[in-house]
Amino acid sequence: MIVPGSASPLLASAGGYNLTKSLRFRGSSVNASLTRTPASTSNRTTWTWSGWVKLGSKFSDGFFPLFGADATGYPCSGIALTNFNIQYFAYTDPTYAWQKISTMVLRDPSAWYHIVAVTDTTNGTAEDRARVYVNGQRVTSWSTNNNPSPSYEGYVNSSSYITKVGRIAGFDYFDGYMSEVNFVDGLALDPSSFGETSTSTGVWIPKKYVGTYGTNGFYLDFEDNSSTAALGYDAAGSNDFTVNNISLTAGSTYDSMTDVPTLTSATAANYATVNPLNAFGTSASGNLNYYTTTNYQGGYATMAVAGKIYFEVICANPTGGGALVGFVKNATIPIGVTNFFTQTNFYGAIFSNTLNYYLNGSSDGLDHGNITDSMLQFAVDRDTGKCWVGSNNTWFDSGNPATGANPAWTISLSSGDLLFPAFCVGNSTYTISINFGQRPFSATPPTGFKALNTFNLTTPTITQSNKNFDVTTFTGNASTNVIVNSGLMQPDMVWLKSRTNANNHTLYDSIRGVNNILYPSLTNEAATGSAQLTAFNSNGFTLGASENSNDSSGELSVGWQWKESASAGFDIITYTGNGGTGASSQYVNHSLGVTPNVIITKVRSSGASYPSWYVYHSAVQSGNFAYYGLLNSVNQWSNGSSPYQLWTANTTQIAFNETANEISKDYVAYVFAQVAGYSAMGSYTGNGLPDGTFVYTGFRPKFVMVKASSFSTASTVWTIFDTSRSPYNASVLELYPNDPIGEQTDSNGIDILSNGFKPRRNSEYANSSGQTYIYMAFAESPFKYANAR
Repeated sequence: MIVPGSASPLLASAGGYNLTKSLRFRGSSVNASLTRTPASTSNRTTWTWSGWVKLGSKFSDGFFPLFGADATGYPCSGIALTNFNIQYFAYTDPTYAWQKISTMVLRDPSAWYHIVAVTDTTNGTAEDRARVYVNGQRVTSWSTNNNPSPSYEGYVNSSSYITKVGRIAGFDYFDGYMSEVNFVDGLALDPSSFGETSTSTGVWIPKKYVGTYGTNGFYLDFEDNSSTAALGYDAAGSNDFTVNNISLTAGSTYDSMTDVPTLTSATAANYATVNPLNAFGTSASGNLNYYTTTNYQGGYATMAVAGKIYFEVICANPTGGGALVGFVKNATIPIGVTNFFTQTNFYGAIFSNTLNYYLNGSSDGLDHGNITDSMLQFAVDRDTGKCWVGSNNTWFDSGNPATGANPAWTISLSSGDLLFPAFCVGNSTYTISINFGQRPFSATPPTGFKALNTFNLTTPTITQSNKNFDVTTFTGNASTNVIVNSGLMQPDMVWLKSRTNANNHTLYDSIRGVNNILYPSLTNEAATGSAQLTAFNSNGFTLGASENSNDSSGELSVGWQWKESASAGFDIITYTGNGGTGASSQYVNHSLGVTPNVIITKVRSSGASYPSWYVYHSAVQSGNFAYYGLLNSVNQWSNGSSPYQLWTANTTQIAFNETANEISKDYVAYVFAQVAGYSAMGSYTGNGLPDGTFVYTGFRPKFVMVKASSFSTASTVWTIFDTSRSPYNASVLELYPNDPIGEQTDSNGIDILSNGFKPRRNSEYANSSGQTYIYMAFAESPFKYANAR
């Protein structure tokens, strides 16, 4: 688990400290690292390292060092990622003097982590002698946890050992990016010296360190790129580093980047890269290079396009006809398909002697001109769907992106469609290198077109998600229990479940009022009591002594909470059935202003013929309200006009009939619509692999609920994951809306990421091969602001 750092309180600020540079370490470039041998030995018992880190190539088994010291071999010490886990250690050869390996895994390549490593072997508490923090929170769960002995002297800060960034001893090299690297000699500091929580977004952000550095301390800001040597300059003093196999040569090996963990400007922010979680082949060099050993496999970028975007692609074999680059609509092409070229919703240009287009699954059969350079330019206007292809500052087909004239092709896009840069290569002889703007462009972007980074993403309407949705864990007390949520938000719906015991789910809402219970895992009518949920407070809710399903003494429980708000896409409506169908259905107004994506309806009265919880989800036969699921059941999705049919729904009304409209019966409906950056309600197809299907949401989820919806498959449970019960990856703790069973542990579960989620095993619950799953997800933070998880 992870807990907040306790050495001093975390500061709260809107922030204002902006970074402009990072350094890329290309693992494929042997010995890409920074090295320095201290002139004198200083404090070997106490020091602090802080760095902002963005992961590069898709690694699994291996050792990827961040910082440490060695004598060109063993012994050595430092901090690294080992098989995605954090490893903090001192190795004396052939044994470890001490070693800690986290159960937390770091495998989110789409945003930045803040990592702080603290050595303080003079500390009287053994567990405090070697500490690690990620994004401001202390890592406390370790699969290996051997702490340093009192006053143990490691190899860092010794004049007999080489201090290294990006490498330790003769192990593998780090692949990725670093920014704002601080090393403080002689002090054991917590994260609040280097970061703070933004009051406007609730996200951990960089903060300028203003303390002393000590004898061998240093500060690498990577701002000076006037020469390769300058990249190793110590901005806090004279402890400069030697730069090894890092390049400032223009083109694909240029390593001084404007990819940074702050929203600094249109040209300095978190940038798109190849998404190794959503690509069949191999990404490398900070996920800007891509190749495959299997013909015609491809992948997508980490960000969806917003507005007018420009990027460039270099192909190592430009005339061979084996690389296709362009855009995919809604990321609908499953990873591992036989040939990206022939897939619908893929629109691209193929590198060859003459330029050809493959549009929506087939070649357009036209010759669009000769390619005379290994670099192609791409421009897209997301609002119009127009795309242009160019080379050497000349746009093919007489195109002019600046005026919108003569696009190479136009993609039909609705308001909710996502458009991703996408690519496919024929085999390993075709390596492409993509530049979304994190290094200097080779050509000139057309007027009005920007780089693909988080600064240039659309600003979400909800910047701090816990003001509208939150997840709170608590311990029952069998008495009055006041639960305060992190967003200090007054909820309108509270869904409770015991994690400890096999007790029924209970659900309350402010429209029906306090002490009025529904049971998501049962078909029972509404029940009332005198001491159930007794208040919806301005900062949470209060439970009474009679809420014994989920508040008995010592019981570990969770409360999922939603605020009713049109801007957050959530409405609660009640109505009384009239028994009508078709044009005589019961028309009920909703406040969302858009057509709902999910409708969950429950009869509240006793004696109903159809007492189940009926669920409409727009991803299952979008627009056909005859398809339904049952929240209280493992049954597969059904597809008939009876027994349940929502006759129609639009931006203002829902027409209920059939089983949602029994005469004189009272109903409640919970109505949800997607809100960009805050909620997502869609579907995906499982691949049956531990490297499961990546699902892009456009935010870092706090809550994910999935259910198999395919009509021809066996029944499966609804499954809920959240980051309050599983605060780090993998998210393995599951609860099931259709089942009162207590919390279950999946050995792999899902990864919840800065821009979506990814199942991590072959599971009928979330990732069976060929199975279609629907999901509902709510944000912890919009991707525009999110840190990696």
